[in-house]
Amino acid sequence: MASSIKRADISDEAKAALIRKLANFHKVDQRPLLKAVLAALDLQMSADEDAAWVRRNKAAHGSPIPEGKQLPAIRDMELLRGLFQRMLLRITNAADQYIDYASPTRPFRRLEEASPVST
Repeated sequence: MASSIKRADISDEAKAALIRKLANFHKVDQRPLLKAVLAALDLQMSADEDAAWVRRNKAAHGSPIPEGKQLPAIRDMELLRGLFQRMLLRITNAADQYIDYASPTRPFRRLEEASPVST
């Protein structure tokens, strides 16, 4: 396939970018993989956690935090840290509850239970 790209009538920069992408064509997209892992662990993912994951992925690819959205970005990190901690607690069978640091009152929740959608 790389030879086809090299013969294509596109810029050298575009050719190089496409050739770099070839190595990742066989990989599973991360979002469906995360959802499959959560389902296998019998853990819920809230709409807020899902949206936080999408925003984190965009930030990881260079999108800046929009002006005035710093506090929601901090909550996103709390949600994602909590999601990771829930997975770790389930895999290690270390606990059946977690402290929901993304919620204002910091309640204890069952591992299966996602942090609720903010209002």
